[in-house]
Amino acid sequence: MNQMARTTLTLDDDAFAAAKRYAAARRMRFGKAVSDLVRKGASARAPIIQVNGLPVIQARPGARKITAEDVRRALEERP
Repeated sequence: MNQMARTTLTLDDDAFAAAKRYAAARRMRFGKAVSDLVRKGASARAPIIQVNGLPVIQARPGARKITAEDVRRALEERP
């Protein structure tokens, strides 16, 4: 049996709208939608490993590596 906790959340407007859309698209209660989204976010974390003493996010298998050129291009594109 699932236990439920009642609480009050303060969400940013965009997060609230996204959760409402998620709930409506799946025809579920808002609280259930927020629970699903929290679980998805919590399980999506990539593991952090130490490389030469520095924390590094371990890439998922098959993920494209970000190059220095990618970073340069992104910096040039930002407003």
